[in-house]
Amino acid sequence: MDSTTIVTTAHPAPRRSAGPALLLQRWPTVAALAFALFGTPAEASVDVLTEMMMLLPFLYLVTAVLGRPRAVWVVFPVSYAAWFVLRALDVVPSTVLIGAAAAVVVVVGAVRGRLRDRRFLVQVAGMAAFGALGLVELAVDPDLARYLVAAGWFLHGVWDLVHHRLRSTVDRSFAEFCAVLDVAVAVALVLV
Repeated sequence: MDSTTIVTTAHPAPRRSAGPALLLQRWPTVAALAFALFGTPAEASVDVLTEMMMLLPFLYLVTAVLGRPRAVWVVFPVSYAAWFVLRALDVVPSTVLIGAAAAVVVVVGAVRGRLRDRRFLVQVAGMAAFGALGLVELAVDPDLARYLVAAGWFLHGVWDLVHHRLRSTVDRSFAEFCAVLDVAVAVALVLV
């Protein structure tokens, strides 16, 4: 009589980290919440938050042209620093500068042959959609604008989550950071 023994090796389910290890794994979320609390001025006007929201798709657009997802971690602070300085100089309206910069980036993308890349075209469409929403926000009653700005930030948070899930265009850590930050700003706009 032949007997066969089946041996199974059970692998325990991986344990979720707790405490500091979890914070290290979710560092983009922690950084976004800190940035939302300390980096986004609580007294920022709806106009300022609208312009900041219009810069969000710009970061993705530039990163798509560069074709290097991790570059977004350089594009982000450089873009916001440039916006802050140009806004302080108040020579040209920031929305005009954002639109002009986006147009230059699209032309650069076209010259680099990105018009055949669907991912780049999605970023162009995103820039156009969020830019149009931003212009509408600047044109309507301030009370309505506050909710439209909140919706724009929230929708960009969804945009981030889709990119995070698809591992597309920007580094996943940035997509997580941006999603959490965007949703936090949207919630703050509605609650304050």
